[in-house]
Parts: sequence; C-alpha cells; structure tokens
Amino acid sequence: MVAAEQIVGLTSGLYGFMLRVEELTEPGRRPTAEGLARLRERALALLAGFAAVRQHLGAQMDATVDQISGALRTMVAELDAEHPIRRRLQAEWRALGAHYETLLEHVRRLRLAVPRSATLGHLKPRNLGRNAFHVGMGVLGIALYEFVLSRTLTLAIGGTLLASFLALELVRRHSVRWNERLWGRIFAPISRPGEAHRTCTSTWYLGGLMIGVWFFPQRAIELGTLVLAFGDPVASLVGKRWGRTKIWADKSLAGTLAFIAVSFGLCTAFICWRLPALGLASALGTAAAVSLAGALAELVSTKLNDNLTIPLVAGLVATLAL
Repeated sequence: MVAAEQIVGLTSGLYGFMLRVEELTEPGRRPTAEGLARLRERALALLAGFAAVRQHLGAQMDATVDQISGALRTMVAELDAEHPIRRRLQAEWRALGAHYETLLEHVRRLRLAVPRSATLGHLKPRNLGRNAFHVGMGVLGIALYEFVLSRTLTLAIGGTLLASFLALELVRRHSVRWNERLWGRIFAPISRPGEAHRTCTSTWYLGGLMIGVWFFPQRAIELGTLVLAFGDPVASLVGKRWGRTKIWADKSLAGTLAFIAVSFGLCTAFICWRLPALGLASALGTAAAVSLAGALAELVSTKLNDNLTIPLVAGLVATLAL
C-alpha cells in the first residue's frame, strides 16, 4: 500500500516537473539561475524517490523506472550547465515524456488510487508542425468534399483510409517494434508522448469526419470540420501561452475564448460564401451556435477524444441551425 501511494505521488511529481521543464524550453523564455536550481532539486528528489520504491515494483514497472531514472540523470546534467541548450532540453524532455506516459499507463492499468492532492495527466507539448498538420487535414478535407469528391466517393476513400489507420493501431498494439517505428520515427514530428499507448489523434480525427459525412448534410459537417481544424489548435496555442485561468480540467479561459473567436469568424465567412441566401443575420447566428457548441465539446471532452466530439457536436448544431 505504501509503495502504491508512493508511486502515484512520484508519478504526479514527475508530471509537475515535466510541465515546468516544458515552460522552460518555450521560445522567448529565459530561465533564471534560481529557477534552474529549483528544477535540478526537483529532479534529484524524484530520482531519490524512484530509487526508494524500486524494490517494491514488478519487473515491467521496474524497467520503466530505470528508464525514467536514466532520463532524469541526463536532464540533471543539462540543468547543471551554466547555459542549458534549449534544443537538448527539448530532446531530453521528449525522451523523459515517453517514459512518463508509460509509467502513467502502468498506474492506470493497476487502478491505483489517486488522492485529490495528486495531479496526473497526459503531456500536451506545443507542436507547430502538429498544429499545421491539424489545419491542413481539415482544409484538404473540406476542399475535396466541396469541389472534387461526391459524398459516396468521400465515404469510400475516407472509409478506406480509416480502415488502414485502425489496422495500424492494431498492429502497433501487438508489436513493440512496429509501435516504436510508427510512433517514434515516422509520426514523431506530429505525435504526442502519450500516443505511444493510446489511439492516435489522426485516427479519431478521420473517424469523426467520416461519421459526420455519413449522418450530416454536406455544409453541416464542413462547418464542423472548419471548427475542428482551426479552433482546436488555436485554443491549444493560446492556452499554452496565456492560459493561466483554468475553467475545466486543464482547459483555460484564454484558449476557449480564442477557439470561439476564430471559429466564429471562419464559420461566418464560410456561410456567407457558400450559403449567401441565408443572409448576414442568420449567418452570424449559425456561426455563433456552431462555434459555441464546438468550444463546449472541446472543453468537456476528458473521456472521449475531442477530435471525435468537436466535429460531431458542431456538425449536429449546424444541421439543426441550417
């Protein structure tokens, strides 16, 4: 019991440490000597804590703790430098983040009790390449559905891609080597640490769009896709930079407002362009409803992936409003 409580506490402590190091590596941040010293002390405390519980762990978790300890030592060595190099810290953060997510997976599989004082969460680093890919997928999907593909062809091609994605998910679930190759190499530039153990965002993204194409009118799912493609990454970027005030779980007021503002502007423009007969007042009202619905879906999607819920909730509201 003591070991279980300790490992949960250490997992929570490692999560907090990772968040602080992530802030340190953001562009424009200039860490102070005092800040670096505090981070180094936290890393050493975590090392001591993991060493203390190591003998009480199973073989599988034991290996994960060894990997974490090695990554923490490397991190400490870089923090000891007079002027830590951001690029090196980012690489070390990513390596340590992958091991943290593995530890988090162990804790959840074992169903260890998590006290209110402990905070456990998935790491969501800022990734401009990922954000660009997110936007590009949405824009490409809308353009193809709008100008090139019929509904039938969209479902056929999208369904084939989705089946391929699901097959890859199954393969990497049963093969450590393929999981490392797919997640750690091919998709590394646009992946998050936790996706080594969870369904990739792209699979949820495509799944949400295909369900929307199947059930909703064309313009409705296009609006849902627009909200997903732009609102979600903007909320992430703004929330990371200015999101000090939290309103639900790890979601910030700044990020949610940015989501609504960007989605509202783009949805209004899209409706006026493709559905001019609605008039400006109806376009504004529909855009507002769709944007708010998408933001709400993004805000409360803690169990389900928001790449699935955002286009479906926003698309449903668009279907009712148009």
